[in-house]
Amino acid sequence: MWQRIPLCKYTKIDLIDGVKISVLDANINQLESKLIFYRQISEDTGLYKNYKVAEYHFCKIRIYDSGTVLFIGSIHKLWNSLHNVLAPNYKKTKNYKGYNGNLFTLKDIIEVRHHLKKLFECTSDKMIFQNIEFGINTTPNFNPQLFIIGLLYLTTKSFEFRFDNNFAQVIYQRYRVKIYNKSNQYGIIEKTLRIETQIKKSEEYKYKKLDIININSFADINVSTLNNAKGLLLRHFNRVIYFDYTIRENEFTKTIKTTLLKYKNPQYWFQFKTKSNKRDHKKKLQKYISNHSDNLKEQIISNILKKFELIIAERPQIKNKKTAPFNQLFNTKKTALSNHSSKGLKGANKPYKKCRVTAVDISMQKEDSILLSHTGLRYYFENDKLIFLIIKNKYLSKKWLYNGFETQIKELAHNIRNKHSNCKRSQDDNNNPSQTRLF
Repeated sequence: MWQRIPLCKYTKIDLIDGVKISVLDANINQLESKLIFYRQISEDTGLYKNYKVAEYHFCKIRIYDSGTVLFIGSIHKLWNSLHNVLAPNYKKTKNYKGYNGNLFTLKDIIEVRHHLKKLFECTSDKMIFQNIEFGINTTPNFNPQLFIIGLLYLTTKSFEFRFDNNFAQVIYQRYRVKIYNKSNQYGIIEKTLRIETQIKKSEEYKYKKLDIININSFADINVSTLNNAKGLLLRHFNRVIYFDYTIRENEFTKTIKTTLLKYKNPQYWFQFKTKSNKRDHKKKLQKYISNHSDNLKEQIISNILKKFELIIAERPQIKNKKTAPFNQLFNTKKTALSNHSSKGLKGANKPYKKCRVTAVDISMQKEDSILLSHTGLRYYFENDKLIFLIIKNKYLSKKWLYNGFETQIKELAHNIRNKHSNCKRSQDDNNNPSQTRLF
């Protein structure tokens, strides 16, 4: 049976990261001699709380007056801290909160389990999970934002977005799904999209899917139970409905293009009077995605399956652990723009140059270029659809929305030139002392 205490709210299933563990039969005297514990004061009552806490490798250990011992935090961050692995955007001057953006394998989890057994001086079956977070850091070939901005809904609720649309989630009474841009969070050069699911537990109700996963204590972590958790993550992710912004709209009629505009709007999916009508449109959208796009969701699912094989595989032995060998991105120089790929970039070694209007990189264009032109627009369309879509939404008028690709490229370049000319003219007028000013 699951061991429960009043503080427990959610069970988060992960391979494996954030946890809340109730430690039975911990050697409290030895624990207090190893770590520095302190009391916290409640802001509500002004009294000391009924537990003392110690900080431990970006995690926390609580000892309650009742004798209950809790370990709370990210075992992934714990492992990285033990091995001196730092985030790519680590700065000594900032409040560093640890790093969990790299690969974390079953072998690493078992190593953490052994470490905690020695710390608490108890067996792993005495470390009972209260919360387990399950998620996988995928590394897609596309900008993660391109998928996130297309998220529509899951079952009956639309996604809520935070942190400049880098984070999206749907919360239900008994579970939640989170999808967010891990590369932006930690400054990781490799594109990283995290898919994560959480299941709620309560005293009154034991969610049946917990039985499917078969994880009660740290002793239960093995290939089989992690495979169960992976299956649950995929079931939740498969129910996510999204609009794929790689859909090739030039392959459709004007009528279907109008329909696609509606499909992009999350609110559109909640105005159907019957479930069958909504289901029919969902099937149409899926058909368009399957036959006329890069199918980003299928790419992510494929990546999840590949990542899982890496997670359960043996991590190669590295002689010098002090050099943070498993964080290959830490010593890699950052590119000038973190939101675009240099794949296929002509003259990739050219110095970074930005467009005077859009501020995006135009080093793939002629050396004397000052504005984003046909060449750069085609480059972003082929290599970074997200940037292309942002530019298209801002600089292409509705008049040309349903025209062919070449026409849109021509009009975009034209409007960018006009914007530059208007700004320059306005600046010249402001600098002209003989110019009559209205204000």
